[in-house]
Amino acid sequence: MAQPAEPELAEEASWSIKGFGTLGAVYHDRAAVNFRRNISQAQGAHAGRPSLAPDSMLGVQLSASWSNRWQGALQLLSQDSLDRSYRPGVAWGYVRFLPQENMAWRAGRLGIELYAQGDGDQIGYASLPVRPPLTFYPRTMDGVDAETTHPLGDGTARFKAAYGRVSGRLQSGGYNPYSLDGSR
Repeated sequence: MAQPAEPELAEEASWSIKGFGTLGAVYHDRAAVNFRRNISQAQGAHAGRPSLAPDSMLGVQLSASWSNRWQGALQLLSQDSLDRSYRPGVAWGYVRFLPQENMAWRAGRLGIELYAQGDGDQIGYASLPVRPPLTFYPRTMDGVDAETTHPLGDGTARFKAAYGRVSGRLQSGGYNPYSLDGSR
């Protein structure tokens, strides 16, 4: 009979800081096209000029484990945005509590796991396709989630529920940015 994997739980407080980044260049020759990685970017790459804007990003993540039940993470990400500022923003920022070995609760800024790429959407080198599909929905929310795992046959079943609000702006064509602020 298969046993569910038990999470490694820290015995004492520990901290780590890790950085990551991608540098990608884009070039195209279609005069009527502005190439963007996703619709949270302003204009993307213009025709006839190489651009580092669409695919380049830089991030840093601070992870902490205060006990075998309490953990947290803060991830700052800098990339091309609607205002072209590259100002770092909080991609993740949450506290995680493990009330039981097969259960976890989180609160804060969380990645939305409602689609195939979930938390890995921002990490281009972790994807198999050279160009990931264009996403038309938010990647993060401010809220809570809870999950539980249980053995099921030779595998494990995972159940997860989440609630929160998204924020941010998306650009579509030449129209004014669409605000997601407060959407549930």
